[in-house]
Amino acid sequence: MKRFISAVFFLGMLLCSLSAQEYPEGAPSFSSTTKDAVLFRYKFQPGQKVSMDMSMNTEMKTESEEGEMSMPFVMTFEANYAVKSVDKDGNARAELVITRMTMKSSGFLDISYDSADPKDAAKDKFTSINALINVPIPVQISPLGKLLSVDTNPLLKAAQKMGQQLDPDQFNQQIEQLTKNSFVQLSADPLKAGDVYDAGTISTSFGSMSTMEADVKYEVVAVSADKKQAILKPVVTFSIPGVTLTQSDFNGWILFDLQKGNVKQSFAKQVLEFEVIQSKKASYFLIDMGVTFKTDI
Repeated sequence: MKRFISAVFFLGMLLCSLSAQEYPEGAPSFSSTTKDAVLFRYKFQPGQKVSMDMSMNTEMKTESEEGEMSMPFVMTFEANYAVKSVDKDGNARAELVITRMTMKSSGFLDISYDSADPKDAAKDKFTSINALINVPIPVQISPLGKLLSVDTNPLLKAAQKMGQQLDPDQFNQQIEQLTKNSFVQLSADPLKAGDVYDAGTISTSFGSMSTMEADVKYEVVAVSADKKQAILKPVVTFSIPGVTLTQSDFNGWILFDLQKGNVKQSFAKQVLEFEVIQSKKASYFLIDMGVTFKTDI
């Protein structure tokens, strides 16, 4: 169960920092725009507190020689980060805290969990998840959204205190992914509508399952006439080593607040269909996932 939850969770966090190759109906638009170039920056301020909310709705179907299975999975995630200090280059030292997580699933994986419910917090099967809640994670983030450092020791100590024996290397990697995927990688240069920049490769490990890689480029769709907001969409190429992707469809958007210097809201819709062969036996997977993400400063 923990391996599946980790896979879905970190895939969802990856989608928070990505949008789509097609700009969908219902996405935000501006009544008037400018063709001027603007700077995209995270504008961290000492004492600033930013709340983040994510909701993820997933439908997963599998087919193998053992039969077919279908599983709906809904997860919500609430977190915040408090900026402790900002240096002369705009790099922020902050503490990231996961304050609440809920999960609901039926089918072969029957789950009902809310970290805010004392009854769920007391269940042994959720101990590894409960260990993540309300534990400050010291991080350092650049104005371009680059993760400069993350200290996972407080989480490791909290997990050990609750009797969890974790692989430090794997755990550190997962928390680093969580933090990285909470921030969009921005361009160092000013950008105008129509410009595209390379944001590098994002790797998301699912533990022993596999690693998903996303080669990302962002396109500026539009900049509002008052230069307070902009809309981004990425051009993304996904790959999973050792896995044959038979379908990979995406759509979505990112609304960036240029004035406050943060992602205001994003939406991503992903459909993945792939085949996995183990011991000469093939299994087929279909994952239909929708993720919404918003912040409040």
